[in-house]
Amino acid sequence: MDMATYIAGPVQRPWRVLPEWVASCYDMIERLGKFAGSPARRPYVEKELDDLNPKDFTSKIQERIDKATNIVAILLPDDTSVPMECAFAASRSKPILIIYSEGTLPRLLLSLPRTKIEKWGPSTKTVVSDFLKAFN
Repeated sequence: MDMATYIAGPVQRPWRVLPEWVASCYDMIERLGKFAGSPARRPYVEKELDDLNPKDFTSKIQERIDKATNIVAILLPDDTSVPMECAFAASRSKPILIIYSEGTLPRLLLSLPRTKIEKWGPSTKTVVSDFLKAFN
C-alpha cells in the first residue's frame, strides 16, 4: 500500500480504548491529508502484520515508512513503538511531525532532524495542515 503520509500511533484493539484526542487526531489527519493531496490512514489491526515474527514485522514497518513522503506520529506516554518508527523515519531523512498530549517527550525525539513537535490543542489542526501541504 503506497501512502503519502505514514501515521505512526497506537492501534485500536478490543482490550485498549484509545484516548478521545487520539481518535480525533486520526480523523483530522485523514481529512486534512485528503485535502492536501497527502493520503493517510490511521493504524489499524492487520492480522497478517500481527502474525509476523519480530524481524519481518520490523521490515514491513520500515518498508511502509520508506514509501511515505512524511510521518505524523501520535505519541502516548507509554508507547515504545512510535519512538522507534520516528527513529526509522529520521534515518531515512523523512519529515516528522510528533503530536502528543501529556508528559515529557524523550530528549532523543526532541533532537531528531526534520522533526516538528506539537502538543495537542487548538493550534494542532493548522500545524498538521501546514505540515502536510509542505511536503506534497
